Amino acid sequence: MKIKLLFSATFACCVFSFSSLAQIKIDNNGNIGLGTASPAYKVDIFGQTRIITTTPIYGNSATVIFNSYYSEINIETDRDNVGYLGYNKRWNTIYTRYINCPNPIITSDERMKTNIRQINTPLQTIKRLRGITFDYKAEEYFGTSYQPKSTSDEKETKNRLGFVAQEVQQVLPQIVVYDTAKKYYGINYVALIPVLVEAIKEQQLIIEGLQNEIKELKKSNSKLKSASLSAGMTNISSSSNTSEHMLYQNVPNPFSQSTTIEYYLADGFQHATLNIYDMNGTQLKSIALHQKGYGNVTLNGYELKAGIYVYALIVDGQLIDTKRMVLTE
Repeated sequence: MKIKLLFSATFACCVFSFSSLAQIKIDNNGNIGLGTASPAYKVDIFGQTRIITTTPIYGNSATVIFNSYYSEINIETDRDNVGYLGYNKRWNTIYTRYINCPNPIITSDERMKTNIRQINTPLQTIKRLRGITFDYKAEEYFGTSYQPKSTSDEKETKNRLGFVAQEVQQVLPQIVVYDTAKKYYGINYVALIPVLVEAIKEQQLIIEGLQNEIKELKKSNSKLKSASLSAGMTNISSSSNTSEHMLYQNVPNPFSQSTTIEYYLADGFQHATLNIYDMNGTQLKSIALHQKGYGNVTLNGYELKAGIYVYALIVDGQLIDTKRMVLTE
């Protein structure tokens, strides 16, 4: 009987301790409170929290600490631990203002990919994008309940660099995402890198083509100067009695609608063509020329894509001259 009374008293004290001191509180709904007498959730913890896990095989342990830094929540591992977030399984969405990550890695293994193909017209694609400087709306960036806290918060929203997602969607829809929860459009900026790389490579081909053209023009000019000096002339005549084939610069240049290329064919030729090449050296058009003396050819802008082209005068299998023309959109 004494033992029963002692047990009952001890139990009552425990219940009283749980209820009044609120070290551990279990309410009628089954909510558990640690550090609070009024748990609102299944588990309500007030104060810093630490979770230590152990690995049975290796006997190692890892620590996760939940605390706060001023008014911001802080989740960290012990200083000797590293961690994974969503390892093996993927997190769908993480909302955050900053990511401090010295070595970001995006899975890109070839074994995960199929239907691999080249990026089409990367340079033209990049030219259609509009980079902007802008300011964020504070109530949208921080939330509708935001009240200005410091000048650093204000600076954070000013003079940002980027794109407008709705504009990018018209050019590269595959890098634009829509957040159904927050109803905002976003951009996968990392996915823009391959387009930039291919655009730079395409531009480099154009530069190298222009450099080669400049070398050829210098050679041609040197030959013409030598011929002029040997003939005792200060300049080359473009009169109708010239004995050399000539190719002239197209007018207008650059052009968008049409342009005219003039040429001169001296007597005695058998076969002459005006050839059009892209900057990769691929021949796109070959126009037969039959009229001796001065003549011209008109090119329409819709016959080619916007870009830089080289045209050449070929007479009886010999390259007479080359020049560059630019077609704009």
